[in-house]
Amino acid sequence: MAKANKGKLLGQVFSGKRIAWALYDLLGKPEGATVIDPMCGCGDLLQPFCGSCRVEGVEIDEDVCNRARAEMGGSASVVCGNAFSKASLRKMRHDGYDVVVTNPPYIRRETYKQSQALVRDFLPVGDIGKNILEAMDAMSTLTSEQKDEVERIVRSMSGLSDIAAFSCLLCMLLVKRNGRLALVLPDSWLGREYFVPVVRLLKKLFAIEYIVRDVNSVWFKGKAQVRTSLVVAKRVNHVSSTHSILHADLYRDSANDETVTAFLPQEIAFRDFLVRKQSIPNVCVVSAVEQSRFLSDISSSEIASPFRSLLLANEENFVTLSDLGISCGQGFRSGANAFFIMDNCGETCLSRIKGFRVPKDNRFIKPIIQNQKSLPSGYTVADEKYTLSLLSIGQGFVTDEDYESVCKPCRVFFSRLPQEYQEYIRLAEREDVRGKKIPSLSAVKTNVRGAGKDECFWYTLPSFTDRHTGKVFMPRVNGGKVLARYNPRGYIVDANFISFWSSEHSSLTEEGLLALLNSVWASVFCEEFGIVMGGGALKLDAVQVRKLPVPLLDDNCMASLGELGKRLAEADIPDSRIIKRIDEIIIGRMDAACGLDAMIEKLYSIESEYINRRTK
Repeated sequence: MAKANKGKLLGQVFSGKRIAWALYDLLGKPEGATVIDPMCGCGDLLQPFCGSCRVEGVEIDEDVCNRARAEMGGSASVVCGNAFSKASLRKMRHDGYDVVVTNPPYIRRETYKQSQALVRDFLPVGDIGKNILEAMDAMSTLTSEQKDEVERIVRSMSGLSDIAAFSCLLCMLLVKRNGRLALVLPDSWLGREYFVPVVRLLKKLFAIEYIVRDVNSVWFKGKAQVRTSLVVAKRVNHVSSTHSILHADLYRDSANDETVTAFLPQEIAFRDFLVRKQSIPNVCVVSAVEQSRFLSDISSSEIASPFRSLLLANEENFVTLSDLGISCGQGFRSGANAFFIMDNCGETCLSRIKGFRVPKDNRFIKPIIQNQKSLPSGYTVADEKYTLSLLSIGQGFVTDEDYESVCKPCRVFFSRLPQEYQEYIRLAEREDVRGKKIPSLSAVKTNVRGAGKDECFWYTLPSFTDRHTGKVFMPRVNGGKVLARYNPRGYIVDANFISFWSSEHSSLTEEGLLALLNSVWASVFCEEFGIVMGGGALKLDAVQVRKLPVPLLDDNCMASLGELGKRLAEADIPDSRIIKRIDEIIIGRMDAACGLDAMIEKLYSIESEYINRRTK
């Protein structure tokens, strides 16, 4: 297997010496300390400590482990193994370490099986959680109450959690009282829903000292197209309510190939510079953020962008989408698209399973917006030619076999499906998807529920909710500019999209929401909070978009957004005149010191820079 492919499957993006020395500086260049990196890779984060500290490392990849040993010589103890294995955990100091540093591996859950085949000691997520809890019993770094909380967190973490979340959790547990934690994390660490409980524990156990962001994605140039944060925190018994985090944004001109702080004279330590809270235009922005407000829904500490000053000046004048009566969530997930989603072919629907056709019976076929390729050139999807067909068999319709399996008194509540649909179901029951029969797929098995007159079968879809028929939606993966579209007919929206819906008491109409989400204000926010994937696409999750700060708008502004949304719904993409008018309403409610037109132009420039950087 090619090295590049192996590195990707094992989440190997090594930090390099400039990040290593920046962290070493932020940690105060400790001497005589016990230091560990439980996922040390080639050992680059450990090298600054070698010679002055007692250094340990764990690395799962034997080839990389040997490289780490060679580069650090005999100045560090590096063990080949899985940091989450029982054997490795038993060897770690139960009384904790003075410094725990790591750049955790990010391994996509979709490739776990492939990753497992590459190394001997690879563990599934479920075993990782169990081993952490078992090892925690022997640790003296936590009180019994804290151990109970960690156990609740581990048991609440789903099988979809990235190994990076467990890596950060383990590192926190290994830090002794008054010790320090140093992490290299992608900017998305605040946006991922499964990371939230881990971050909350970090806030409770640690006084976060520094968060340093690579705004222009230059630290890993040529390796990973992601914005990265350095996080340094001190383990404490109690976090003061007034404790502040020193937050720094570093821009492109701040770094070179040797250091992330190329803008500083050699005699000035990075840590000392941050303490001064001095910013340098176009190089770095340093500010203090109260930890007690860290991770709040609209905290300006989370909007660490070039327009932060605008947010800080207007902080009390923001609300959230939720405050406006707007909800959002991922669209409909069938669990077996090959069976449930079909192509439109006039009066019939064509399955991807052996080209089987069923009649287009409106009782069982509903239009679904499934991918971006078929979307129209305008902002509105109101024609079924832009949709696919969803096989939506509701409760009470069954095959002959399942009809006979229902208890006789309850059969009055069931009807037999047309024969073409029954034949299709029988065909699908024999088909494999990812090595499993369709009815046994994890997301399909849950369709089987109830008993008697309420019984449902694997091909029975649950009732659709507002989340599945959102009147406004946007793609979760965006190649170019993030665009929201209007779904006035309430077509089913696939899980490839984030859907939005409003309560009956919402002060914002559906058209007004369409306008708001297509503003450059919203676009820049998505660029800030989204996750830049390997190919430069921007990935969004509902948990990120929910944090969109919306300026307080009066009734006239809301009405104007609604009217502009109606015009946008009838327009082709893009319509810059309408979009600019939308932004004038949004930005006009804020105190833009540089003036409305200048602020809008600045936002346009920021948006363009973000999109160009990730797409090129």
